[in-house]
Amino acid sequence: MSVTASLTELTTAEIDACHADPAVLTAILTDRTRVSCGLDKAWAGLWFLFAAGDYPFEAAMLDVQRTVQIGPYRVNFVHPGALDRIADNLDSDVRAAHLGQFYDPTAMQGVYPDIWVRDGEAARDYLLSFIPALRTFAFAATDRKAGAVVVIG
Repeated sequence: MSVTASLTELTTAEIDACHADPAVLTAILTDRTRVSCGLDKAWAGLWFLFAAGDYPFEAAMLDVQRTVQIGPYRVNFVHPGALDRIADNLDSDVRAAHLGQFYDPTAMQGVYPDIWVRDGEAARDYLLSFIPALRTFAFAATDRKAGAVVVIG
């Protein structure tokens, strides 16, 4: 089984529409022209780093316990203001290094995909390799005053 996560840009009106009608979310997620950011299987490891590093907006967007079921999708919505905070928090080239300080393979045992002890520093590097794309996504969406939907599954 492979559980991945991805972010897709949405307007505030689209977020509201997705809550009202699951077909809207399906249409958005199947539209390949949408701006998106894939996090592959790294999402839960990133969630751990964000939570340990006290990045509450980033941790919340990847928190599987906060997801809501809309149609066949488990999602978290990130409103434009929160995405703006995420962009601000990721606005530094040293952010990945800072997050890397919270990488703890022993404490991460049981965190999907549970490769942390086995792969050690390579697994940490894998997680941190997603930060530049997440930063680019957040900045682009913020420039357009947009939010996002995070699909985990």
